[in-house]
Amino acid sequence: MTYSIIISSLSKSYSNGNSFALNNVNLKICNGEKIGIVGENGAGKTTLLKLIAGSISPSSGSIITNGSIECLFDSSVLLDPSQSAFQISKDFLFLKGINNDLTDSIIDDIKNFCDIGERFFDPFYTLSLGMKARVQFAIKTSLTSEIVLVDEVLGAGDTTMALKASKRIKNISQSSTFICVSHSLSHIRAFTDRCIW
Repeated sequence: MTYSIIISSLSKSYSNGNSFALNNVNLKICNGEKIGIVGENGAGKTTLLKLIAGSISPSSGSIITNGSIECLFDSSVLLDPSQSAFQISKDFLFLKGINNDLTDSIIDDIKNFCDIGERFFDPFYTLSLGMKARVQFAIKTSLTSEIVLVDEVLGAGDTTMALKASKRIKNISQSSTFICVSHSLSHIRAFTDRCIW
């Protein structure tokens, strides 16, 4: 059995070391497994995702990951809000090391998914909040990684967009090791095979 993630005796404290966001967590996640994480606010769910992503360090214990990681809980992809969604998309793909030959087709997919028409070429700061959410979601989900971490990302606009986002997340979950934090049990049931409380 091959594991994508092995977590051993993992603890994280943000304060003086007496109060733990996570304490002595042990978890193994197989390649291609789809995991849901649920719990009360403040239970450490997002902290666990950040630790797996490597964006924060554990206070003790270890995390071993095997594969590229994409974090959908950090939806911000902006370098400069005066740039257009088109330019932001282009810069994101460049920073991800995408070959120029593939860039145009991926940007076309991002533009089509956003469905904001020619506003795709307007400065990002001029877009409505809903349009901004669509753009950022479309950009962050335009590439496939071996491990995908999700934290309540399905609020990307109106009902139509929520359905499109849900379908895209379902497709992503079927082609990766997928970890989803959500307060929505319907999302957990739809996207994951095993749930951790």
